[in-house]
Parts: sequence; C-alpha cells; structure tokens
Amino acid sequence: MTHMNYFEPYQSKAECHEDQLTRAYLVVLRYSPAALLMFYDYATRKCIELATQNGKIVEIPRISCLTLSNIFYDTQVTDLTNIVSTSNRLLSVLITDEKLEIGSDVSNSNRGARYDGVVSFSSDITLIIENKPHSYNVWKEQLSPHLDKSTGVEIISVASILEWKQIIKNLNTLINLEAVSGAEKIMITDFLDYIDKHFMFLNPYDNLSLCKNDEGLLRRRTKNILEKIVEGKTIINAHRGWNTYKIETNLKEVRMVGLTLNYDINANTWSLDIALYYGDTMNQARAFYERKIDYNKIKALVSNGWEYRPNFHISFIQKHLVWFETKKDDKLKEKYYIFWQNSCNEKIRQYGKKEIDVLLKELYSEDIIKKEIDVENIINDEIKGTNRENFNICPGFGLLYHLSSEDAIALDSKGTLIDEIRKRIDEGLSILGVSLQRCL
Repeated sequence: MTHMNYFEPYQSKAECHEDQLTRAYLVVLRYSPAALLMFYDYATRKCIELATQNGKIVEIPRISCLTLSNIFYDTQVTDLTNIVSTSNRLLSVLITDEKLEIGSDVSNSNRGARYDGVVSFSSDITLIIENKPHSYNVWKEQLSPHLDKSTGVEIISVASILEWKQIIKNLNTLINLEAVSGAEKIMITDFLDYIDKHFMFLNPYDNLSLCKNDEGLLRRRTKNILEKIVEGKTIINAHRGWNTYKIETNLKEVRMVGLTLNYDINANTWSLDIALYYGDTMNQARAFYERKIDYNKIKALVSNGWEYRPNFHISFIQKHLVWFETKKDDKLKEKYYIFWQNSCNEKIRQYGKKEIDVLLKELYSEDIIKKEIDVENIINDEIKGTNRENFNICPGFGLLYHLSSEDAIALDSKGTLIDEIRKRIDEGLSILGVSLQRCL
C-alpha cells in the first residue's frame, strides 16, 4: 500500500521528520482539488518568473489545459521511468523555508536519485518535489533528475523554488473561502495544525509583523499565542460566537478567556482584545455575583487600561437569544454591577414569558439596561413568538483589554507580546484572586 493512502503513514519516522511533512502535504494535494490547483499555479508561476529574470523562455501547460482525471501521486520515488513515460515535460520543484537562488540549470543527472514527492498530470507534465525545510541543506544537483534520454521527456531547465511560508499562507486563504468546505476544509486545517505542532518555524505567522494584515494569518497567530500561554495544559479551540480562539478555564465564574481579532476588511486594519466575560450563563452569573467582589477592584482595573462592559442577555438552554445595551455612563455601569450583586439570589434565575416583561420594565426604569426598538423586535420573535416557556437571565460582566495593531506588532517584534498577554489575563482574573495557570 502506498504512503499516499491517508491511513498509511510512516511508522518508523518521527512526526517532525521532513519525510512526514512531504507525505502530509502530498496527501492534502491528493484530497483537496483547490489546494492542488493553487500549488500548481504557485509552482509554475515561480518557474516562469525565474526564467524571465534569466532571459529564458519556458513552456508550461496552463491549469485550464491539464488533464485532471488521472493524476498520479507518490513519495520517496527512486525510478521515474514508468511515471513519465506518457508525460512530455518535467518540472523540478524545491520547497524550502526561505527565498533561495539556484545558480545552475536543471538538467539530466547520472546520480542515483530519490524524489521526495511526485505529482504527475498524465501526459501533460510531471512535477518532482524536493522538500528541504532548512534551506542550508539544499544540494543543487538534487533538483536535476536521473532520467534516461530515450524517454523523450523535456526537462524544464529552470527549477521552481517555493517557500513553505507562502504555501501555508495560500492554504490559510483557501480555508476562508466558502467554496472550500466539508472534508476538504478539515484536511487543510488538520495539515496547518500539524505544521503548528511539528514545523512551527515554517509558519508565516510566528510574528504579527509577518502576517502582513492578512486576516487568516493573524487569526492563526492569535491561536499560536494562546497555545504558548497555556503550555500544553489545555487545547485551544475556536469560539464561533466570538469569532476568536479561547482558553477554557475550570472556574465557575468565567469559563473562557478569549483573544479576539477585530478585523476591518474595508479599512484593512485590526486590533486585539483580551476578553474575559464573567457571568456569561445564568449559573456563571450567580457564582460571580455571590462572591460580592468589591467594586473598587474593578475600578482599579479600569484605571489600568481595562474596559468594563455590562453584558446583559437572555438565553434559552445554551442558546443566547437577545442582548441588551447599557448606557455608557460610568456611574450607570457601576449601578448595573451593584444591582446584580445585591439581588443575585432573587433575580438571577429562570423566568417565564410573563415574568420577563415585568423584569425588563424594572430594569428599564432603573437604567440598568437601555430600551431599544430593535431589541423589542427580537424579544417578540425569539421569546413571545415561540413555544419556549422558561428563559435564563444572564447579567454578564465583560472585561476587555485593548491592544492596537501597532502596539501588538511592536511587542511581538521584541518577543514580549506573549508575556504581556499572559500578564494581562492574570490581571483580569485577579478580582477572583487567581492566576490563569491555577485554573487550567
């Protein structure tokens, strides 16, 4: 059985071995048509660019001309004879960690060869792949194939030199496209996670300055930051509602700590928020307000750069139905906190439909929440106009620490961003008298 079968990995090689990386990527190309075509476009485009720079002309089939019904994939190949017997062109591809210039032309070689990967498009073109995660290990003659001249195959004289960083960036672009979904998207995402774990140095997002304002890369960098902070003590997962990655805690009062990417696609600008939403469910809210935390502790955080944001909402089972705004006046924010702290045992509970109207009228009159037409419409649709009977009251309490893109990039470039975010998370948890490491 070939190693191109997804279920037949190498047993004798460590996950961090470059042959495992080659196999993993070839499997992605085999199972994802979008990844394959993007790879082919990248490889052929780089070859043509290099040829043009050196005053050469190369002829390479366009994607639209390829025969895609019969593609051959393999790894650790020692003999090309049967593979290229129907192909009229051969392109040598090197994938490495940084931009590299190969001075000599690609031509037939007498050396005994073992090709890391082969992708053959029937009679159109065959790509032989040399994977060198570290460019200092590249031996130029490795790009020249050992091929009997009697085959009549044209060896394209210019190699295609690709960077893993760009390949990874391309794959991040793919998984953000609506056209890529299901098993194909899972396959690409799993490969990127594999890179994160075993070949982190190949990533284009190991520093925010390298992400070049690309939303996909920035988002994966936030995940990488949180993984560094938890030091393997828990798994970092995505939070769909927040559109961010999160750390899960074992605390009753706050179950998640998020690092939110605020991305403005129109302005091509972004920022980060460290987010702790205490009391995000009814039970969390009850546990939080029963602690009777002195509001002066919250004031101290606000004076140190934190934003306190009331987050009152109504939910049904585990689904949040409607959120309410609170006036931005600092005194009313304090009033919101004190109100729920003083009435936590009485008011933080389940309510029937008729009870909700009574509660909301009280909260409106006390300026605890704002009355808005849009919210009234949602209440009619999600509460009054349904068969749902009992609803959970969740007087959430959000703490956010904002980092501009400029500050985040500067800290990351100095190697201090992870420590800064870890420190701020501990600061946000300090009102409970705990640190992050104690609640993982």
